[in-house]
Amino acid sequence: MKKIVTLLFIALAFNMQAQSCLNDGAVFSLQEQIDSFPIKYPGCITILGDVLITGNDITNLDGLAGVETIEGNFTISTGNLSQLSGLNDLAVIGGDFTLSKNSSLGNLNALSGLLIVTGSLVVENNTKLVTLLGFDDLNFVGGDINIASNPRLRDVGSFNNLTFSTAHLDWQKMILLLSSMLLARLHSWEEILLFLKMPDWRPSVVLVISTPSEVIFR
Repeated sequence: MKKIVTLLFIALAFNMQAQSCLNDGAVFSLQEQIDSFPIKYPGCITILGDVLITGNDITNLDGLAGVETIEGNFTISTGNLSQLSGLNDLAVIGGDFTLSKNSSLGNLNALSGLLIVTGSLVVENNTKLVTLLGFDDLNFVGGDINIASNPRLRDVGSFNNLTFSTAHLDWQKMILLLSSMLLARLHSWEEILLFLKMPDWRPSVVLVISTPSEVIFR
């Protein structure tokens, strides 16, 4: 935990000196808004407010290349965005990170640089998403992890470096939220806890996997 606190401190201290923009956050609903971002905010590596990317017009996020920190919530919900190229430099999200109702999104490979999400991580209702590979270097999630209703999801990745939140949840809530598919694929609670990298688990995280297709656990 000391390592995580140190990481957060260093990230925040660095960001205070780095060029920032959009104190009130931004809603991107048109491709031209993404494309014009580096022109309107040259050198911006820290977005100070919430960011929402939404709608069917956006097909790529290349204009956001270079952004390393979003200090608020970050939500992506689109119709024609097939991958997240442009977010390769993103390392810190200071609120919740939500990927929801992205009907064309197939992979999260561009998120390989993401290290810290201080809020919750939500990946739900992404109809073409097949893998969560891209979260492998994620070090810390401060809230719940909710992965649900991604019908083609087959590989949830490893999450090898992840340290979970200390938010307390009881056994009953954990059982209610953990999907029957996860229980079907893993034969015992011991296997589930080993998968979560938490062999000495005390209720501290929600992981929901809900999909009718085969899931490969690493």
